[in-house]
Amino acid sequence: MSLPQILYVDDEEMNLLLFSLNFKKHFEVLTAKDPQEAYQKVAEGLKPDVVVSDMKMPGQNGVEFLQSIRAHLQKAPFYILTGFEINDEIQQALNSGLIRNYLRKPFNRDSLLEEFRRVVGEKDN
Repeated sequence: MSLPQILYVDDEEMNLLLFSLNFKKHFEVLTAKDPQEAYQKVAEGLKPDVVVSDMKMPGQNGVEFLQSIRAHLQKAPFYILTGFEINDEIQQALNSGLIRNYLRKPFNRDSLLEEFRRVVGEKDN
């Protein structure tokens, strides 16, 4: 049986590596260094079970990225993972249902693992 897939988008290589190392035993972690790389993966047919995006990235922030990719990944829950405080844009994304949750860096591995397992389990039902 294959592992559920998580797509994590972040412009910092160390964050991509740490995320991958923390979740690779439970998920197939796919990473993208910017929204353009993520778009390319989706255009090639990637349909991840969960999408996690950093908020602050050059060119396009996480909410903008998730809004633009939403039509292609309608079944995947979206998350923002950031070191910054919640702002109006993130709050609006939560209120509108664009993102399922706002997650803080540094993240608690066990809490995120529980959250991701739960949403993947919900998709199976």
